[in-house]
Amino acid sequence: MSLVERNQVKAPVLRKQTVAVPALGGDVIVRGLLLSELLEKNHVNAENQVPRAGETEQQARARAGGRVVSFTLARTVTLGDGQPLYTEEEWDVFGAEHPDAVLELFKVAEQLNGLNKKAVEKN
Repeated sequence: MSLVERNQVKAPVLRKQTVAVPALGGDVIVRGLLLSELLEKNHVNAENQVPRAGETEQQARARAGGRVVSFTLARTVTLGDGQPLYTEEEWDVFGAEHPDAVLELFKVAEQLNGLNKKAVEKN
């Protein structure tokens, strides 16, 4: 294998996908997580899976899952200006009214982060 020359290297770009969200009345842009965000997401998941006082392991895992969804969407779902659509708390509230939309957006974000290689290759 030979040494890579600087002019052969492309600048990294986050994957993005436009997604129609009827509950919002239009399209949003979903992007992949940055490495720092992905590592933080993993920490948030691990930390929240530890049961709190009076909580079962299953309850802790469910709580962690909800926290990871809100965490992810708050960082990956943007508008045309590139700014996040909602905060974690706002995604939690929006998800209470529109769980299918939230889960679909989360699925897209996970695909863009490489959790579903076949879907990523398609985009």
